[in-house]
Amino acid sequence: MKKSLLLCFLFLCIIESAYCQFYTISGKLLDKKHQTPIEYATISISDLGLAVTSDIEGKFTIKNIPEGFFELNISILGYEKKAFKIQVDKNKNDLLFYLAEDNLLLNEIVVTAEKKVEDLTTAYTIERAALDQIQVLNITEIAALLPGGQTSKKTHLAGVRGAADSFNLRSNGGSELGLSSFGTVVEVDGVRISNNSQFIKEVKGADTRNIASNNIESVEVITGVPSVEHGDLSNGMIRINSKKGKSPLNIELSTKPNTKSIAFDKGFLLGKKWGVLNTSFEHTKSNSDIASPYTTYVRNNLSLIYSKVFNSYRNNPLNFSLGLTGNVGGYNSKGDPDAFVDTYTKERDNALRLNMKLDWLLNKPWITKLEFSGTLNYSDLQSEKKENKDSNTSTAAIHTSESGYFIGSFYDINPNAEIILIPGGYWYTTRREDNKPLLFTAKMKANWVRKFGYVTNRFMLGSDFNRTTNLGKGIYYTDMRYAPTWREYKYSDQSAVNNLALFAENEVAFLLPRETSLKASIGLRSDLTYISKSEYGTINSLSPRVSAKYIFWNRPNNTLSLMSLRAGFGDAVKLPSSYILNPTPTYQDRLVFTPGTTAENTTYYAYNTMPSTTIYNPNLKWQRSRLIELEFNTRIGQVDISLLAYNSKTIAPYADATLYTPYSYKFTDQTALDNNLIPEANRSYAIDKTTGIVTVSDLTGNLPSQQLAYKERNTFKTNSYYYNESDFSKRGLEWVINFGKIPSIHTSFQVDGSYNYYKGLKTKLIAYSPSLSQNMADGNPYKYIGLYEGTDDVANGSLSKKITNNLSISTHIPAIRLIVSLRLESCLYDYKQKLSESSTGSRGFVIDNRSDYIPSNSETNIYKGDYFVALYPLYYVSLDDMNTKIPFKEKFLWAKDNDSALFNELARMVVRSNVNYYFKPTDISAYFSANLNVTKELGDHVSISFLANNFFNNVAKVKNKQNNSEYSLFGSGYLPEFYYGLTLRIKL
Repeated sequence: MKKSLLLCFLFLCIIESAYCQFYTISGKLLDKKHQTPIEYATISISDLGLAVTSDIEGKFTIKNIPEGFFELNISILGYEKKAFKIQVDKNKNDLLFYLAEDNLLLNEIVVTAEKKVEDLTTAYTIERAALDQIQVLNITEIAALLPGGQTSKKTHLAGVRGAADSFNLRSNGGSELGLSSFGTVVEVDGVRISNNSQFIKEVKGADTRNIASNNIESVEVITGVPSVEHGDLSNGMIRINSKKGKSPLNIELSTKPNTKSIAFDKGFLLGKKWGVLNTSFEHTKSNSDIASPYTTYVRNNLSLIYSKVFNSYRNNPLNFSLGLTGNVGGYNSKGDPDAFVDTYTKERDNALRLNMKLDWLLNKPWITKLEFSGTLNYSDLQSEKKENKDSNTSTAAIHTSESGYFIGSFYDINPNAEIILIPGGYWYTTRREDNKPLLFTAKMKANWVRKFGYVTNRFMLGSDFNRTTNLGKGIYYTDMRYAPTWREYKYSDQSAVNNLALFAENEVAFLLPRETSLKASIGLRSDLTYISKSEYGTINSLSPRVSAKYIFWNRPNNTLSLMSLRAGFGDAVKLPSSYILNPTPTYQDRLVFTPGTTAENTTYYAYNTMPSTTIYNPNLKWQRSRLIELEFNTRIGQVDISLLAYNSKTIAPYADATLYTPYSYKFTDQTALDNNLIPEANRSYAIDKTTGIVTVSDLTGNLPSQQLAYKERNTFKTNSYYYNESDFSKRGLEWVINFGKIPSIHTSFQVDGSYNYYKGLKTKLIAYSPSLSQNMADGNPYKYIGLYEGTDDVANGSLSKKITNNLSISTHIPAIRLIVSLRLESCLYDYKQKLSESSTGSRGFVIDNRSDYIPSNSETNIYKGDYFVALYPLYYVSLDDMNTKIPFKEKFLWAKDNDSALFNELARMVVRSNVNYYFKPTDISAYFSANLNVTKELGDHVSISFLANNFFNNVAKVKNKQNNSEYSLFGSGYLPEFYYGLTLRIKL
């Protein structure tokens, strides 16, 4: 089979070489205003995968072009992007192109997200003009420009890492099991920003605050089925491109109520042969409260990007780029006078990102282009938290990582004791988490593009490798004398995750009669994941992806000038985080002896410690996302209409659960000391590490030592494990209606919106004991474990539906170099509801009163009316017989009349809602907001931008149908606060 494919490929190359006529085009680029050459511009024919760079004299040459009509694209930093239609039927060496500087004198300036209409997936490009217009602080703010996007509610960066914004594409803003943001990929110049190597239990997307906003040239947002060259994602991709190329010195000064920023960037031409060096620096300081500006986040970002074209005068230019970006900063509340004295939280957000890329245009019959890239992303995310503590008596701090019995000792007596007794009083603890994730990637791919008459074929073959690890020390305390219960767990000792991928993709485009066309792509990605020193070993996963676009109506001179259909299907695999893959230890500490408090307020505690680790689950599958898209596009006059429907299914999402295993320990209560003859002041206590027997000794030596009586107690130890929950789905509609520009008033109008639907349920059987740390009425530890469907909560899922619609109005007057944009954002429908469902119907039931345990005789529908709702586990097991699942409801109702003691113990496993509207939907009435953005250029060197978000300061009331309440939008979190900003840009 492989030989046959190779022979077919060679045959095509021979046929193409023999029968296709190839030509050469060359030309020159000039500055439209100054008539000077433009060097280092990129000239490309994307249909053929050909791209070259202009030399110091602005000249360029592209060879081996087949006969036909093509679009020649020209782009360079600081100039307008232009596309020219050219016909290639002979050699041409006299092409001359003029480019105007990129400023507000241009006729077309776009300050919205532009749809990439030529792509086979749903993708948008946001250019620098749009970023300047909205004055981006955190790059996540660009999500507001997507169809149905809403302005971020955050007005500053000063928050702890866990509360920072992250990209959450096609989401209603709910949790969605945290997987929407976790599955969204962010890349800066190819460097992946990832949470995979962080040991955090919360499933959440990457923090993007350390990405400088001033040096971004453009952002590509992919919400549809991505190319197979992109892996480890399940909910879209954000690709950030930094400025590259020669440019003047740009100075940017920005002020907002909570944030001040200064930035510089410049592109240096290093002579005729040494390429271009682009440099940028940004300092940003943001505080959480302008009335008390002490809690801050600081970003100091430096970027260096070097690029050069080797062999530019020949047929095979080699483009080389090397980028280095560093950030020093983070969050700090140490100076806040409103906090408790000498308490604070500090979080570093230091980063070092390195990227390198080689792009070699070979332009041979058997290969068009070869690319190699490598990246390195190192972060120092150390956090430090200082807290005040107090206690009337001594406090036990358990530090042992071994199993057995241990008794407390003071630090001054034994600083290495398994249990340290912290004396009563007041003290401080300083907790640090040394978190240093490291990600390395390498990629190589080859492209072969050829045109055969009316057919163009593009084939890609490649491989990539990435390795994620963490070099951090983990959590530790600066002063072990006051460290609370804690055990050492070094991140640097844990397994690294290695992933090797092979991918292949073929795209074919057909030119059909009447200027119609069909383009289709099929690809396959294979990921081989290896976790060193882990029981998961090596795991393979496949991701097929298919896309097609059919332009079935193309009449440029008609009112109805264009109609097309696009469809896409694809699977994508999201790798688990290090927290899931590594056996994270947990410890169960049970108090086994407390002799009482001495006259000095000292209590000598003894504990039994039972270590456990996350259990390897051989059935754990890699989480997978399956996306299906269908889009219709048309053009009527100058109006472009896009209507897209999607269905995204998350297969085998990650979830964690607990395994309970019986074990016994020895417990000695104070009654064992009743007949002890040793005076209390002279007693010394010791406990046998293995047997748990407590011995009382006389410090004076006058009385013999005595072993105390004990009781054998049976209970459970716990181990966590990860498993795959039930699939959940999202689906929705997105629409964009671009009315174009009305020349007489220099104004363009666009309507965009989205409808998003989400439903997710947890239905797998999980074990939970609500009273494991408590004793039963007979004094023994609680001995029952409930088996619940999905969760131990009354609700096991949620439903959400949301409709948002926006109107963008942009007025651009080139003559006075002014652009004004108004964006009216609306949420027309915002519906959320908690669910309690199973395969057999409702899993919860109505109770007549909050204190009841028995189902109501009159009401059965938990979603109808103002009812309290309760939940029984499906089964329960007893410590006496772990292998027998007892139907809970049947036994519970029987015990009500026949065994009150059993009824009272089982009642602890009944979960009840705390409000009577728990399952009524949260249905918020419509609300609106308006943002105003203005940019004015003062000549060629100065521009000023002004923004006012929610500038009407809408404080109207909205109604919540869940509890029939009304409240003001002010401070509600539905709209951003009234917010303004001013940016001054100087070009030298």
